[in-house]
Amino acid sequence: MEILARSILSTQTRLVGSSSQLLITGQRVNNPAEADAANDETSSSSERTTAGASLAASGANSAAQIADAAVQSITSLRQQQLSLAEEATASSNPTRRSELNTEIAALQTEIERVASEATDSRGNNTLAGDTFVLEDNKLVTLADFSSLSASSGVDVSTDTGAEAAVTTLGTIVSSAISARESSSAAANKAEGILAEITSTEKLQRSTSETKITSAETAEEVASLVAKEIRGLTTGTEFLQTFDATIIRSLL
Repeated sequence: MEILARSILSTQTRLVGSSSQLLITGQRVNNPAEADAANDETSSSSERTTAGASLAASGANSAAQIADAAVQSITSLRQQQLSLAEEATASSNPTRRSELNTEIAALQTEIERVASEATDSRGNNTLAGDTFVLEDNKLVTLADFSSLSASSGVDVSTDTGAEAAVTTLGTIVSSAISARESSSAAANKAEGILAEITSTEKLQRSTSETKITSAETAEEVASLVAKEIRGLTTGTEFLQTFDATIIRSLL
C-alpha cells in the first residue's frame, strides 16, 4: 500500500505541476507533437479561409496600381502636348511649328505605348475597365480609361490648327486629370482592402494556438487527476485523503 501511495503521489505531483502551468498561463499544456498537430490544423483552416481573399485583393491592387501609374504618365504626356500647342500659337515661324508638330506626334506615340503596356498579370489591359469583387462583396472598380490614349488628330502647322489644338488638348488634359483622380481613388481603395485582409490573416495566425479559459482549465485538471487516482487504486483511504483536498484546491 505504501508503494502504491508513493506511485500515486508521484503521478499526482507530475499532473499538478503541469496543471499549475496551465492554470497560470491559461494555455493548454501539450507535448510538441500534439501542439504542432493542433496548431497546424487550426492554421490550415484559417489560411484556407483567407488565401482566396488575399489572392483576389492582391490581384485587384496590382491592376489598380498599374492603371493609376499609366493614367498618371498619360496625363503628364498630354500636358506636354498642350504646352507645345500653346507654343505653336505664339510662333509665326513655319519651321518651328513643323518641329512642334513632330514633337506632339512623338508624344502621341509614347502615349499609345504606355496604354498598350498597362496590362496586369492576367494579360488584361487595366485601362479598359474592370470590376473586382473581393471579400465581403467589397468592390474595386477601374473605370474605362482607354479613350485617354486616342489620337487627338491635332495639327499646329497653321494658326487655325494651333488654336484648335489648344482647345482640343485642353479638353483632353481636363479629362485625364479627372481620370487620374478616379484611378488614384481605386488604387488607394484596393491597397486599403489588401492591407486589411493581410492584417486579418496575421491576426488569425497569431490566435490559432489552442487555448482554454481558466475555468475550463481547472475543470480539466481536476478531471485528469481524479481519473488517474481511480485508475491506480480503489483504496477508499487514499481517495478520501486526496479527493477532498487536492481536487477542491484545483477548483
